[in-house]
Amino acid sequence: MTEPSAFDSSTSQPDHHPKLEDFLQWFAGLQSDEQDVLMNLVIREKKVRDVVKTLGGMGMEQRREVFERLGLPAEMVSRIPAPDPATLTEAEVEWVDWKAPGS
Repeated sequence: MTEPSAFDSSTSQPDHHPKLEDFLQWFAGLQSDEQDVLMNLVIREKKVRDVVKTLGGMGMEQRREVFERLGLPAEMVSRIPAPDPATLTEAEVEWVDWKAPGS
């Protein structure tokens, strides 16, 4: 027997918040294509946050190399706050050639 998910609005667990229940009901009421658009937006936002977090954990030299490879302006490097020296590590970065959709 599986336990109910935290997102299962049919259960009345004490840790459910009314706002979560309201959101889940609202989301369930959307048309399928609207749900897809919203989920894609959330996934893209998560990816952006992951990139910012990764860049924020890099040393300045590694950041400069990444920005140079991406063709981004050098002044953008300084806009990201310096990381905590205790948390600095070399980030694992997989380089993938990017192609524009439809090219």
